[in-house]
Amino acid sequence: MKSFKSFVRILACTLILVFGTSISNAQNVHFLVSFSPIIPVSFMQDAGIGLISGNIGFSVDITKKLSWVSTVGYNKFRTKTTTIYGTDDEYESSLGFIPITTGIQYFFTNESTRFYVFLKAGYYLPSGDFVKGDLGFTPGVGVQFPLKTEKIKFDISLGYNGVLGAKTKEFTSGSSSQVSTYNYLSYLALNFGFAF
Repeated sequence: MKSFKSFVRILACTLILVFGTSISNAQNVHFLVSFSPIIPVSFMQDAGIGLISGNIGFSVDITKKLSWVSTVGYNKFRTKTTTIYGTDDEYESSLGFIPITTGIQYFFTNESTRFYVFLKAGYYLPSGDFVKGDLGFTPGVGVQFPLKTEKIKFDISLGYNGVLGAKTKEFTSGSSSQVSTYNYLSYLALNFGFAF
């Protein structure tokens, strides 16, 4: 299992680098930037809705309806007070991820307003009180609206983030301590931004 995860990490990084270096040679490259509020789904007891989140990235058109997309994000959840199991001791956890993902984006039409679906995968680096991240995936849906310039589009999308594992640092309060290990966790990201 560890060798498989290592292989997938290397493959994901290689794909990101290959497409990143092809930017100068590609004719239809679009850059992406978005503000991304996040909502924890499977671990709401440990984290709150986060507003300090965003993504930057680029997409390369493969056909008129299909693009390859790569993004780097910063997803910070709101700090939440949690009780150490079996005690009355409390601690504050500030959890976050830095997802580095790549994948495909499919547009249903070639019109000026374009609906699309996407599927990305990659590695979710730990941030805040997380000390371990893991592989993850992000399916989602979105729509792009052209602005007056036609070259810049307003982009709205909703993505589901599934992370295959994570681990927090050790929280100590009084004589008690706790480390939380997650086999799987998930959260939603609502992205508002621009493609140009």
